Amino acid sequence: MDDNARKVREVIYLINETTIDGSNVCLRLLQLQERTSRQVIEVMLPGWPQAPKLSPTDQRAIKSFAQILEFPVNDLGNPSTASLDAAAKFLDDEVADLLAEARHLENLRLFIKIEDPIGTSILLATPGIEEPSPLDEAIACLPRGLVDVVEKIGEQEVELHFPLTHLKDLQRKAMGVGKAQSLFVRLVVIES
Repeated sequence: MDDNARKVREVIYLINETTIDGSNVCLRLLQLQERTSRQVIEVMLPGWPQAPKLSPTDQRAIKSFAQILEFPVNDLGNPSTASLDAAAKFLDDEVADLLAEARHLENLRLFIKIEDPIGTSILLATPGIEEPSPLDEAIACLPRGLVDVVEKIGEQEVELHFPLTHLKDLQRKAMGVGKAQSLFVRLVVIES
């Protein structure tokens, strides 16, 4: 049996013996090989085998799998600036994709909640996803110009703060605010 076939057999055996976390790292390595450059992998690979949740078998499997894919395994030196830049851009893109997906899922949740509020609450409670209160949802939908005006005081209570310093004397008299510098309005939200 040639050396390459022996390495492949060893990797298959080790991956079969890995924990879920170890298998996930190997799968992630394969995905990275297809989606990104060697520079990114050069930066990310050294940290994975050192993750505290991984067993010694997981660590051996990751290193062996990386060798089969011809990635630098034992190089824990300083990656090049170009590699660090490539990894930073890749991770920035990954975060942007995750945030876009989160916004998409939140929009779906709001749409479904409008159609079936009770069913949506039950659906979200099953995997333990917390739902924001109706008041939090209302505050989140406010235009940017009003965000600084509204403050949540309690679970069903908000306070609106309107500065009055810009009013002229005639406007103050018409509104009956006298020399007040601010107007506070406290609202209690009662669910029906």
